[in-house]
Amino acid sequence: MIANIDQISGLVSATVAILGLFIAVVALLFVRQQRRESDLLSELRERDYHSQVRNEAIIDRIRDLERELVRNSKDFREVNHLLIDAQKERSVEADARPRRNTFLSELGIETSNVAVDPKYVFVLTPFLESEKNVYALVVRVLSAYGLRVSRGDELQASGEILPHIVENILRARLVIANVEGRNPNVMYELGIAHALGKDVVLIAGSQDNVPFDLRNKRIILYSNPTQLSEGLRRSIIGRYFSESET
Repeated sequence: MIANIDQISGLVSATVAILGLFIAVVALLFVRQQRRESDLLSELRERDYHSQVRNEAIIDRIRDLERELVRNSKDFREVNHLLIDAQKERSVEADARPRRNTFLSELGIETSNVAVDPKYVFVLTPFLESEKNVYALVVRVLSAYGLRVSRGDELQASGEILPHIVENILRARLVIANVEGRNPNVMYELGIAHALGKDVVLIAGSQDNVPFDLRNKRIILYSNPTQLSEGLRRSIIGRYFSESET
C-alpha cells in the first residue's frame, strides 16, 4: 500500500515537472515571438521614417535644382531651348492673318458678360498648409480697406474649376500670385492672367524663389509677416486702389 502511494506521488511529481517544463517552453516561445514582432514593427517604423525623410530630401533637392535652373537667362535658355526654338519656328511660320482666340470660348466664357469688380482681388496660391497663413494675412490686410479677396478653392463652382478660375481672373481688379515654391497650378494660372492683360503682383519669400523670367514683374518680397503687410499696403493699396475707391 505504501509502495503504491510512493509510486503515485512520484508520478504526480513527474507530471507536475513535465507540465512546468511545458509551460516554461511555451512562455519562452511566446516571449520570443513577441520580441520578434516588436523588432519587426520597429524595423518597419524605422524604414518608413527613413523613407519619409528620403522623400522629403528628394523634394527639397528638386526645388533647389529648379531654383538653379531658372536663376539666370543662360540657364533658362539651356533648360528651355526646345520650347524657345519651337516658339521661334511658330513666329516665322505663323499666318499673318489674325486668328480667333478659342481659349475663352472653349471654356464657355464670354468676356462681354464679365465686368471687372473694382474692389475684387483674386489670389493665385498653392492650397498648402505652409501657405495658409500667407493667404490669411493677404485677406486680413486687404479686407481692412474694404476689398473682397478670394482664391480658387473658395469658389462655389460646379463641374470643372478652370472656367471659374479664369472668369474670376477676368473679374478681378488685381491678381496676386504667391509664387513661393513655383507651384505648377499657380504658374499656369499666372500665365493666363498675364495673357489676359491683368494687373498682377507677385509675392515670394525671396528673390531666389522667383523664376528668372518673372523677375521683371512687380514683386513683394518678404521675410516676415510685418514686411508682407507693409508691402501689400505700399505696393497694392497705394498703387491700384485710391482712397476714394476703398
